[in-house]
Amino acid sequence: MAHRALRIAAFLAAATCAAAPSLADKASDTLNIAWNADPQTIDPYQGATREGNIIVHHVFDALLFRDPDTSEYKPALATAYRWVDDTTLEFDLRRGVKFHNGDPFSAEDVVFTFNTITKKDFPIILRSLADWIKGAEKIDDYKVRVTLNKPFPAALEYFSLPLRIYPKAYFEKVGAEQFTRAPVGTGPYKVVELVAGKSIVLERFDDHYAGSPKGRPAIKRLNMRVMPEMATQIAELMTGGLDWTWRVTPDQAAKLAGRGNLVSLEAETMRFSLLSFDAAARAGKSPMQDLRVRRAFAHAINRQELRDNLVKGASRVIHSGCYPTQFGCTDDVVKYDYDPAKAKALLAEAGYPDGFEITLLSYGGTFRIESEAVVNYMRAVGVRINPQMLQSPTVRQKMSNSEAQLVHMHWGSDSVNDVARSAGQYFDFSPYDMARDPQVRDWLLEAQSTTDSEKRKAAYKKALQRIAEQVYWLPMTTFVTNYTFVNTLDFKPSYDEYPRFFFARWK
Repeated sequence: MAHRALRIAAFLAAATCAAAPSLADKASDTLNIAWNADPQTIDPYQGATREGNIIVHHVFDALLFRDPDTSEYKPALATAYRWVDDTTLEFDLRRGVKFHNGDPFSAEDVVFTFNTITKKDFPIILRSLADWIKGAEKIDDYKVRVTLNKPFPAALEYFSLPLRIYPKAYFEKVGAEQFTRAPVGTGPYKVVELVAGKSIVLERFDDHYAGSPKGRPAIKRLNMRVMPEMATQIAELMTGGLDWTWRVTPDQAAKLAGRGNLVSLEAETMRFSLLSFDAAARAGKSPMQDLRVRRAFAHAINRQELRDNLVKGASRVIHSGCYPTQFGCTDDVVKYDYDPAKAKALLAEAGYPDGFEITLLSYGGTFRIESEAVVNYMRAVGVRINPQMLQSPTVRQKMSNSEAQLVHMHWGSDSVNDVARSAGQYFDFSPYDMARDPQVRDWLLEAQSTTDSEKRKAAYKKALQRIAEQVYWLPMTTFVTNYTFVNTLDFKPSYDEYPRFFFARWK
């Protein structure tokens, strides 16, 4: 880590004297973008990386669109919706919409999508995205009825972001596996080149429907490459091969912005970092099953110092397993002050006066430095942590396979503004649930099964309070994402951490 930081610092120092090149590839109307992590797949339902979901947002459309500035639900593939009752929604669909391969969009595609992703044998990576949907039926060519298994008040959030529409005829023709290699949607950009694990090129879809809330993109082509090493990204920014990147450290962002031809912006996001403990012993017996040990972790880590010295910017310390704007989120939970002496006493009381050794799974990348800080805090109270820095899909797979005892992760709730997608995703006895607490599960289910907002808030509060009391999770800080890009690009970040390049334009 230190070696890489020195390389980056040396490159920046050497480059400050160089003449600033014209970085934006305006001649070919191409925006060159770097991702820190592999998007894995841009199938809407078979991938879970943020990078993949962002690309999905450009290639596919949902029935509704949530305005990133106002949070208002706007018509997209559906022009109107109505609740027939607590478990039935009807959508009027937009006419004249085409998929990228020229196929017309209709009710057949919507019904096919929802009835496919709810099948038990369909390989949806996050089953909770759709397990509340019972099925869909066609009323006529441009009207569908969706029936829910139970009242699900967060439904419109899902219909406006993660639930994208497949092209029925094309999907059935090529199959699920081939679809991931040559995806087709109705979005403002279409896929024209895809090299798995390396790059993807999107091109403006000129037949994107009129009246789309995403508008007509001003930039013709998006050239996206996977560059795990920040030093490589910085080199490309300096030499004109790259126009936009994100998740740059605050220090690097400040230095890059000082060059004059680059801009750095920061924005707090819905994403927050946390430690997750194997309280249920899914990965075998370990100290993680002892509440005193988990509370020792809570007292040993100086979260305010992490915020002030590492995350910085507009981030904040949080104590509850949710982002503050999410419906049902509360800060009225037990809080653990930084107290290493108390942490040592709790470890001794639990039978570990000399500490113990355990493996920590972490996402690595730009998140590595925070994980290293966690390792150091715990070493100071006697706990010896062996960190394993892995790609996020690998960490999730190990969690799903009951191979994780301690995880340092971040979670952005897929940008869904409801606790159903933050804590609700990880405490529902799913493969990612490392606590398996029936009380927490039942309170979350109660909150997700009623349309009474006060009852929902009360149930969420009980669940979040127990999660904090039992330290199943140790939330730490919200994320600040730093964006660095050429000063000839007009780009605006949003709190939901979905860069919308269809709104960007050259100056």
